[in-house]
Amino acid sequence: MNQLGPFDPWGLFQRMTSDLQNWIKFGHLNQLLEQVNRQLTIEEFDDRYLITVSLDGIRHPNDLEAFYQNQILILRRTVELETKTEHSEHMVWQSYQEHFEKAIPLTRPVNWPKRIITAEPGLWQIELPKK
Repeated sequence: MNQLGPFDPWGLFQRMTSDLQNWIKFGHLNQLLEQVNRQLTIEEFDDRYLITVSLDGIRHPNDLEAFYQNQILILRRTVELETKTEHSEHMVWQSYQEHFEKAIPLTRPVNWPKRIITAEPGLWQIELPKK
């Protein structure tokens, strides 16, 4: 037994289920979906695709991985941070992980070797010329 009382997995599950229902009921799921849609913009022109990703922490073109296979563009970014702080009587470990991954089917083949990737703080773009 810990200081908070006995571990009750069933009670924990019930609280999580209730929290999830309230989260969906109050529209938080729609907010999350809107945020995901704001992160990614796909524009198609006659001669090219322009894909823009908005994510905190992006500064350089290689901050996001891009792969192309079978007319599918895969974008991926994983950030993991860990800190360890030692105090006189204890130690505090903190970890943070963020993962972004998106598979984008493209209607036309692209000239992958001629792609242009640019980045600025919070914004990443890839321009893909069509074949």
